[in-house]
Amino acid sequence: MNLFSNSRIKAIAVLITVTATVCVTLLFHVQVYAVYAAWKTPRTEKVTEEIIPKRGNIYDCNGKLLAGTDENNKRIYPQNIASHVLGGISSGGSAQSGIELLLNDKLSGKMGEKTTDYLTVKGETTISSEQIISAENGESCALTINADMQKKIEDILKKAMNEYDNSENTINPSCTAGSIVILNAKTGGVLAMASAPDFSLYEFTENYDEIIKQENSPLLNRCTSGLYRPGSCMKTVTAYAALTEKAITPSTLFFCNEKFDLSGMEFSCMSKHRFTNVKKALELSCNIFFYKTAQRLGIENLEKYQRQFGLGEDLEFELPSPSGRLASPSTLDRV
Repeated sequence: MNLFSNSRIKAIAVLITVTATVCVTLLFHVQVYAVYAAWKTPRTEKVTEEIIPKRGNIYDCNGKLLAGTDENNKRIYPQNIASHVLGGISSGGSAQSGIELLLNDKLSGKMGEKTTDYLTVKGETTISSEQIISAENGESCALTINADMQKKIEDILKKAMNEYDNSENTINPSCTAGSIVILNAKTGGVLAMASAPDFSLYEFTENYDEIIKQENSPLLNRCTSGLYRPGSCMKTVTAYAALTEKAITPSTLFFCNEKFDLSGMEFSCMSKHRFTNVKKALELSCNIFFYKTAQRLGIENLEKYQRQFGLGEDLEFELPSPSGRLASPSTLDRV
């Protein structure tokens, strides 16, 4: 009985072993054949690559390069000036502000494309076809900015702010911001525009998050987006309006005693100019002469001429420049 059982077990074991061997052999051959079939069967693959155009250059009015592109398609700034005018490029290569953003469509150019078809037969890959749509490089532009003037006023502004900080001024002990603009009086073109604090255009691309954390908003272009009182610039408008409306004549005299009371509020002047006409008042920047002139002219007429000079109006300027606000009965009603 035991002998019979052992023989039977051995037979079954042999049968299983043979069957397994046959199955493994068949599977091996099937896999080898499948690999061989795949190896000798032609295969195609299409690969598409973008061709990035070279961004257009930005020049000053004399042909000096203000912003260009190097061999690695990175923006370069040979003069390292006019950061608020030129505007920044993000780390991803997109324009964020200034002329770069304003003229982005022209400066960017058009993307190209390279499509390659690869053919693989028996392990050997070759190019079966290739199609290239060339990129169109961006257009270059020239600004009215004069690079030499721009560098000069940026240096002047930084020096003046530094000297003010180190002065013994006790009323305003620090100077944290400022701006300078130089215009071509005949054309209105901007020859130079500096705003402080400013920023490095390289830093804008590489460390934008750090710039926005800095004090006194270095990204703000105070020349175009700052909101300020016009100060003594308004005296020329007031003089023109009053003379045109015949509220005063060139010989009209007003007395300046350094103090002026209006509706219970006291206004001052820098000195006692005594009897002054309009010419002398402009030379001395006499506040009281123009307070009295404005009273005689009237707020409606003053506002009319202010708007004729473009104050409170849209400048129609290329860079973002919010309209100002004029003091008038209508604006006082809204306050």
